[in-house]
Amino acid sequence: MNSLFYLRALLVCLMIGFTLEVYSQKTAMTFQVKGTVKSEQGRNISGVAILVKGTNIGVLTNEDGEFDLSVPNEKSTLILSHFSSPVVKEFPIDGKSQVDILFSELNTEKDPNKTGYKVFYALDELPLPSSGEMNWNKYLAKSITYPLEAREKGDQGTVVLSFKVDAEGKVKNVEVLRGVSSVLDQEAVRAVSEGPEWTPGKLNGQIITSQVSMPIRFILQDEGEHNTPGKQREKAIADHYGEYLVVIGYPPVK
Repeated sequence: MNSLFYLRALLVCLMIGFTLEVYSQKTAMTFQVKGTVKSEQGRNISGVAILVKGTNIGVLTNEDGEFDLSVPNEKSTLILSHFSSPVVKEFPIDGKSQVDILFSELNTEKDPNKTGYKVFYALDELPLPSSGEMNWNKYLAKSITYPLEAREKGDQGTVVLSFKVDAEGKVKNVEVLRGVSSVLDQEAVRAVSEGPEWTPGKLNGQIITSQVSMPIRFILQDEGEHNTPGKQREKAIADHYGEYLVVIGYPPVK
């Protein structure tokens, strides 16, 4: 009787172990999806941020508007956003390995001096820091810090902010377009929100409220870690905006 009981118990354990192994193999599987993001006019759009919903998996479209991404499964949903548009679009892949996605974008003007920010809409005069770009960068370099909590967790990457410069040159509505972690996101928002005023932009000779986006890249300096694919991706995101602020931190000594 006892022998039969132990035999049944052993079989149950083996079955559970087999089930868990099969489950882990299934959950580890990924689905590859490739595609192109186009405007409503049929133009391929570069620099579209594509994030897998509910994850931190993402990629940017290349110069031809193309992307190649490994997603958790064939039922995954992609979330698309672009610095030129307030629109955020969800796109279920529905088991398709090749997709074409239509995405609405606005006209944008990139600062000709590659100052590290972009302005929504084409303007006659772009908004600029009142104290000059050099002093603005100096302010950010002195003001922004690499929080200890973020360094302890190993958080690093490119935070992309969006904010408005109103007709009086005040910076308002600072939001995170692309975040890294809550701690780094909040630090970037704080520094920009507390910064000096700007000279507002003009359109047709009239002073208007402008929408601006700006990247801030946080890098943990680790002698044992070189130029990893993750760092290359974060650099590519920041490079899309021209010059950008780099905040370097060091892992805390344990």
